Amino acid sequence: MKVITLRNLSPELAAKLRQRSQQSGLSLAKTVVSLLEERLGIGSAKRQQDDDEVLDALAGSWSSDRADEFDQILAEQRAVDPGLWP
Repeated sequence: MKVITLRNLSPELAAKLRQRSQQSGLSLAKTVVSLLEERLGIGSAKRQQDDDEVLDALAGSWSSDRADEFDQILAEQRAVDPGLWP
């Protein structure tokens, strides 16, 4: 693994990196690597992006008839039967 030293970080950037590190529970170094991977579309961030794209293919894949059928089934399930309530 290659080691890189970052110099001349602005106080604002350093504070944001520390904040992100604390929020994620990762070390500062792992946080910086994660952000770089995410921005460059590689590593674990790339795998997450690929997973998201797989799910995107499912969105909007129902036909109008299938969606209407699904809505009808939901409406039937949501109907309140007054005889079941005292």
